[in-house]
Amino acid sequence: MTLEDRRHELLFDCGRSRRYNHYRVRVFQRFNMVRLILSLTLSSAVVVMLLREMGGEIAVMVVAGLVAVLTIVEVAVRMGRREDLHRAFATRFAVLESKVVGLGSGLAEDDLAKLEAEYLLIESEEPPTMSVLNEICYKEEVLARYHGDELKAYLGEPIAWYRRWLAWLMDVYPHKRLISPRDA
Repeated sequence: MTLEDRRHELLFDCGRSRRYNHYRVRVFQRFNMVRLILSLTLSSAVVVMLLREMGGEIAVMVVAGLVAVLTIVEVAVRMGRREDLHRAFATRFAVLESKVVGLGSGLAEDDLAKLEAEYLLIESEEPPTMSVLNEICYKEEVLARYHGDELKAYLGEPIAWYRRWLAWLMDVYPHKRLISPRDA
């Protein structure tokens, strides 16, 4: 593999990884927003029921229980911390990508090896990757960088709707292998 091929592959991987971490940030932001809206709405409902004595004890306990469950989920999963973590990884990949671009195509072997090592270090510090979401990011990066026959070679099969829909939450058939630009 030539230096230019390795440079191109590193740029591709940085872009895909940046995209992946931005997706994870958005997932956690949306979850927090929905949780907060539900908590505030249900908390307000409890107060209204108590003040107006519209609901019986059971209704108040159910709504208060839902608020408690939402709060427990937030504390247990620590969505805010995970959002910040993925934001930091996206930034690190973007900085690495800008270094590669800044050094240009006349990159020396030693410089490229250092940049590849930096990429592997960042990747090793990441939490476990959600494979289907990574596959989505891979395909989006292919669409952004390739066209024509190359695009067809790298894109592969479309991701099933249910895998795409559940990708933010869990992996469905995560064993599918991506076609890497280096394999084509």
